[in-house]
Amino acid sequence: MNSDTGIKLPFSEDAERGLISSLLLGGEKVAVEITVPKEAFYIPAHQLLWETLNDLLIEKRPLEFVMVKHRLIQLSQLEEIGVAYLDSLYSFVPTWENYRYYVELVLDKWRMRKAMLGLHKIAARLQDPGTDTFKELRGDIEDSLIKMISDEKPGEVDTKEFTMRWLDDLATRKERLAKDGIAFGIVGLDTTVGMQQPGELTIIGSATSSGKSMLAYQGIVYNSLVKKLPVGLVSLEMTALQTWDRLASHIERISMTHFRDGEFSETEFENLYKASMKIMTQMPFYFCRGRLNIDRVQSWARRMKARHGIKLLVVDYLQRVDVRKEMQRHSRQEQVSYISNALKDLALELNIVIWCPVQLNKEFEVRESSTIQFDADIAIRLVLDKESDVHGQIIFDKNRQGQKATNLPITIKGWFQTIEERPINRSANAHY
Repeated sequence: MNSDTGIKLPFSEDAERGLISSLLLGGEKVAVEITVPKEAFYIPAHQLLWETLNDLLIEKRPLEFVMVKHRLIQLSQLEEIGVAYLDSLYSFVPTWENYRYYVELVLDKWRMRKAMLGLHKIAARLQDPGTDTFKELRGDIEDSLIKMISDEKPGEVDTKEFTMRWLDDLATRKERLAKDGIAFGIVGLDTTVGMQQPGELTIIGSATSSGKSMLAYQGIVYNSLVKKLPVGLVSLEMTALQTWDRLASHIERISMTHFRDGEFSETEFENLYKASMKIMTQMPFYFCRGRLNIDRVQSWARRMKARHGIKLLVVDYLQRVDVRKEMQRHSRQEQVSYISNALKDLALELNIVIWCPVQLNKEFEVRESSTIQFDADIAIRLVLDKESDVHGQIIFDKNRQGQKATNLPITIKGWFQTIEERPINRSANAHY
């Protein structure tokens, strides 16, 4: 029973003992297959022992009785666990090979405890809301619910453990990025900025109607349809119908003029059907629209991460994101700065890439706040050439993990919602 709440919390002592016993017998064979935080154990002695055993494995030491006992003595923890109890764990299960059963049971009970305690806190908040209305509380409630079902936990990084994880990641990074790295699908652009990795915020700037959303939507199609990565889009400017028009135009190269007048040829109707089937059956794509504040954007993104494991979130576009009521007394510059910082924090929290188109003024500077670029890991601008509606260049203002680059010439084919790299003799992008 939790002494703070009086709630009887579920746990399985046998499952906790079975998992620890499996680790003692199987050692590295078990450890490399599972990720169980010490908090998943309800019994305090089990938490201490689980942490100690994992430390020994990181140090490449055997989990023999004498070795474990000696380490517990060094940590002044042997008395809490007991020599006889430690000894009994080595024979509690006949084989370590059933460890997955114990893992699932331990984690299941832990998730139940988190949910019960989380619901208790929500009920207490609703009983004493203070001056907040339910509409104002809703975002906090949604965040609490998401955290209840998440196994992620913030906190300091264990240096030894993370160094080993880092080396493992380096060994497989090329293959992982080829599979899971976020890209635009434009060779020259992707070569310059590299595969975008979780935690990064990318700013796509341009003046009005100069291709910022077009580039983002083209990237949505590339990542979800070609790479099969789950992508979420928060549209603060266009309706769902307008969004689907743009996606289909790019996927099947159907002129946007025909979407506006509704006159399609027989071939185009066939292509529209092909586009619809690709969107419905081949693209892990999730959509939300409306005039949302940053709290609602965060809540929706957390739900999509928990439900669908999104790898990329597109927020179109930054200056149309609202702030909560208490922030509205501040200047718009302060509000935009707050939103930009919140998006960067969200990318780190959810371990995803976020793309955010932003509006530029006539001097090609970010409207309202220059801090947008400070928060970004990558900042690019689309600028049309003088006296041209189709030719322009991508300017690389910031590339935190890479070097400065020369401008990338592009052609904007607005009628097909497609941006292509120039010169034309480079390898053309694959048709979806």
